[in-house]
Amino acid sequence: MRRLLSACASVALIQFAPAQDLYDMDTVRDVYLTFAQPNWWQQLEANYAPEINIAADMTVDGVTYPDVGVRFRGNTSYNWLPNAPQQGWEKTSFNVSMDWMVQSQDIQGYDSLNFNNGFHDPLFMREAMTYYVMRQHGVAPKANWIRLHLNGTYWGVYINVQQPNKDMFKEWFRSNDGNRYRGFPTSGSFQNGRCAYTWLGSNVNSYFSAYRVKQGDGFDLMNMCNVLNNTSSATLQSVLPDVFNVCLLYTSDAA
Repeated sequence: MRRLLSACASVALIQFAPAQDLYDMDTVRDVYLTFAQPNWWQQLEANYAPEINIAADMTVDGVTYPDVGVRFRGNTSYNWLPNAPQQGWEKTSFNVSMDWMVQSQDIQGYDSLNFNNGFHDPLFMREAMTYYVMRQHGVAPKANWIRLHLNGTYWGVYINVQQPNKDMFKEWFRSNDGNRYRGFPTSGSFQNGRCAYTWLGSNVNSYFSAYRVKQGDGFDLMNMCNVLNNTSSATLQSVLPDVFNVCLLYTSDAA
């Protein structure tokens, strides 16, 4: 069976959630993360590179969710000066896994949460609002805002962005079993447009160096790049929808 490749090119802006949906843009929730470990911040720093969670209790709307998994997320917002934590700027982005230790635990149907710190977005509006506009025309995550508290200390406003996973694609497509790739070269270099759907040849390993694989074996991605780049303009419009659907994903951060 032919799979449709969902291409994610990132966009981000935010708002807040009411009782009916975690990402409703009319509601700003308070989210409380409580860590029992006395050295929880040092653990988060040590676990950043290997992307290992540490446990915390999360309280939202008076409900406590025990033993969620928390880790720092982000690439540019964590490592680039002047915002790197080692420079004393501690408003990092966070990922929260609701079901990390408690099986099937979620919040309003969502089990993976992203709290972005608004890196390069002093108004905290670009990410959520861009996603809002994009959802009027195509597939894109939901986003709003939260007020984050860590062990009783107010940490500031964060952009609450839906994880682009199977749950999100289930909301948009008849099936959520498609493969997922992210245009982000493992070498860290974006030169020559290698992760911009260019044709890198018939060796599938060439694509693994230009994209991060969320799910899939790379052959559908390679086939899509082949169709996109090597099909005549006269027939491209008719054949491209068979291999390519666009999911709009802007972000000022990387996970």
